[in-house]
Amino acid sequence: MRKSIKSWFPIKNINSGIIENKKGEYLKILEILPINFELKSIEEKEAILYSYKTFLKTCSFDLQILIKSKKNDLEKHISNVFKNIEEESLDTLKLLGNEYVKMVNEKTLKNTITRKFFVVFFAEINGNRKLSRDMAVTDLNEKASKVKLTLEKCGNEVIDLSEDNFYIINNLYKELNRNISEIQSIGEDKYECQKY
Repeated sequence: MRKSIKSWFPIKNINSGIIENKKGEYLKILEILPINFELKSIEEKEAILYSYKTFLKTCSFDLQILIKSKKNDLEKHISNVFKNIEEESLDTLKLLGNEYVKMVNEKTLKNTITRKFFVVFFAEINGNRKLSRDMAVTDLNEKASKVKLTLEKCGNEVIDLSEDNFYIINNLYKELNRNISEIQSIGEDKYECQKY
């Protein structure tokens, strides 16, 4: 007998960017936009490393840093460019289009990878008290502020997903349905979220 997805899926609810799992735990995810460390001067690199060290010291709570990597599939893009080249009447633009495709087809560009960075942390309350939703929200928002403040000093932009439940749901959908999500996306009208 097949179990439904709902029976094994660990998430109970997503509200205001806070995820509640079936164990009654609450967690929050922040997306971190990376910086190109290699392009920085020696002084800038030292300042970034010092700020990152401060980030690790200040965050006196458990957190996970997740990196989601995806190899870029440029075949669809290349076929669209070829289609546009065929429809183009100016020889100069056709030549530019072919040069562009040649550049994209080079090994260095064809094997590019897109990476997304996330910081994940759980709500924790000291003592044996049961964690209420309000206490969890307060704890997670305080931690999010601390993470955001310290990582912005490193030069990163931090995106708080509190107002974008759909972004979280869509990423979970893509992660759990890697093949299907390439063909069929989830629509915003297909889910319901409530605010705290």
